Amino acid sequence: YKEGVLVGYRWYDANGIEPAFAFGHGLSYTDFAYGGLAVTPAPSGGAAVDFAVANVGARPGSDVAQIYVGFPAMAGLVQPPKALKGFYKVALAAGASVAPMGVRVNAVAPGAIRTPRVLAATTEERREASARSIPLGRMGEPEEIAKVATFLASDLASYVTGQTLVADGGASVKFPLSLGN
Repeated sequence: YKEGVLVGYRWYDANGIEPAFAFGHGLSYTDFAYGGLAVTPAPSGGAAVDFAVANVGARPGSDVAQIYVGFPAMAGLVQPPKALKGFYKVALAAGASVAPMGVRVNAVAPGAIRTPRVLAATTEERREASARSIPLGRMGEPEEIAKVATFLASDLASYVTGQTLVADGGASVKFPLSLGN
């Protein structure tokens, strides 16, 4: 192989190219957000890495949280910019079982949100009717859902795990939803 050690994701990293699809994650039909990264020295001489994971999608799913480490360049040695040093598979249903390990799993259940897909698939009349049925009187914006996900992945939510946070402008209060809890 003339690629040497720069195969797969390593070649993309070395060439500063973002791959179209992430390597090694598998398929999941939801989205995850990560935050609250903390790296502390471990008694063994290595490091302990803690972070929060939030399922920000509309359905249960799993993801592989991965830790990559970069090393100083050494003259004459071809090496990737970073190397995989740890990973952990996280599933939404496993929120309580991964909590003792420092991993929090939460979900965001968005209501009617003005995404490009919704705007393309609905008429203005339909969106106005939807907005009238929401106690706050409007559809949500994608940025508002991003803020909810950011909160769940932040240190502000460090004691929150295994929860589904409904962000729907009050629609579920008017029309209660069962989230299986």
